[in-house]
Amino acid sequence: MKQLEQPITIDYTDTPFSEVVPDIERQLEVDFFIDARALEELGLSAESMSINMRLANISANTALELLLDQLDLTYVIRDGIVFATTLEEASRFIETRVYPVGDLLGWSTLEQGTHATDPQGVVVNADVLRRKLAAFVKGEDEYGLRSSEKNRGPANGETAVSAADWFDRVIVDPSVVTQNAYQQRSRELLRIIVKSVDTDSWDASGVGSGTLEIYRGALVAKASNRTHRKLQKLLNELKSIAKQSASVGEHNGSVSGPSRSSQ
Repeated sequence: MKQLEQPITIDYTDTPFSEVVPDIERQLEVDFFIDARALEELGLSAESMSINMRLANISANTALELLLDQLDLTYVIRDGIVFATTLEEASRFIETRVYPVGDLLGWSTLEQGTHATDPQGVVVNADVLRRKLAAFVKGEDEYGLRSSEKNRGPANGETAVSAADWFDRVIVDPSVVTQNAYQQRSRELLRIIVKSVDTDSWDASGVGSGTLEIYRGALVAKASNRTHRKLQKLLNELKSIAKQSASVGEHNGSVSGPSRSSQ
């Protein structure tokens, strides 16, 4: 909800929660609903709960979380309406969301096809290149290129190209991501989420019922509204780090092939 991304200022001293809500609705231009039934089950009411908080120009998301945390409450969003409710009740609002994470996993590169270019300009699939390199490391003389590509003689105006020399002159796109690397990044992302966001809420932890799946560069998550907010925050931070790292790489401007020892 975009309204919750805008800055808000709150200044309350012993103000009943029932009076705070209309002020928040006015500032954010959203419908704010108090789950009175859930509060009553705990013997509480909006009139009996008071807020003491002063914050200036802070995101509405953060302000609401801090404000409601004072009351041991939280909020969920349903059909564009903000519901203030108990933590227990909020955990029952389960929904499935899809997050684009291809930029974190290298999906776009994998989808477009990985490639390298040899000295003669022949496009070689990166996976094929790695297999040929593995054969060379084992002691084979050549990469298995066609005879016309193995050794170009002086008759063609070119010097002979040995396997080692060919490898040293190969240019591999540094953004190349193989299927194995994509799968590894996917596993790492899932592990980070399970260990960082509401750890007890995921089935992978053996405790919760929330689920996480990766499908073609997208993260499919089934979780509570509250957990989704934390997940979105984590993904935003990871994307920001990835973007900064990419910018540093572009700034350095170096393109190098894989080292023999790393293959």
